[in-house]
Amino acid sequence: PPSVNLPTTARSQAWQVTLALLKPDVYRFKPLVAFVESKLAAEGIDIVSRAEVRFTRQLAMEFYAEHRDKFFYNRLTNYLLCGDTGVYLLAGELAVQRWRHIIGPTKVYRALIERPDCLRAAIGLSDTRNGFHGSDSVETAAIEAKFFRTKFSLSDEFQINVCSASSTRTV
Repeated sequence: PPSVNLPTTARSQAWQVTLALLKPDVYRFKPLVAFVESKLAAEGIDIVSRAEVRFTRQLAMEFYAEHRDKFFYNRLTNYLLCGDTGVYLLAGELAVQRWRHIIGPTKVYRALIERPDCLRAAIGLSDTRNGFHGSDSVETAAIEAKFFRTKFSLSDEFQINVCSASSTRTV
């Protein structure tokens, strides 16, 4: 995959890196992947790196550990086991917020009513099988990027800048 090395001096204060997942039901259909990637390009969000990941049960449980005590945890982790997942590092002005805006509300019924133009309204199937993941903050994005660091093709400088947040998760 192509690697983008953006010099620190060229970044504004609003420049961010975020992690995006195209979950198995979306990622398996390459026309949907192309559609999502074209939306990113149209929004001016760069794909810094991408990887294809086959989650194991352990990896899924670790990635979504923060939801361990929630009623949907098993459905969420099982969902990631049903095929390959597209894991993306995205970058751009306010990338965290803009990616979350593009994918829309987590609950598909809410997306259909409030944001019919978002990806989850167009592609999501249910609250658990909503097609996408987006980091909720710059800090979370750094932790999640570190979680997948061995999967990405990044320059050393970029890896240090993106993955410098401390994390107890390892891959």
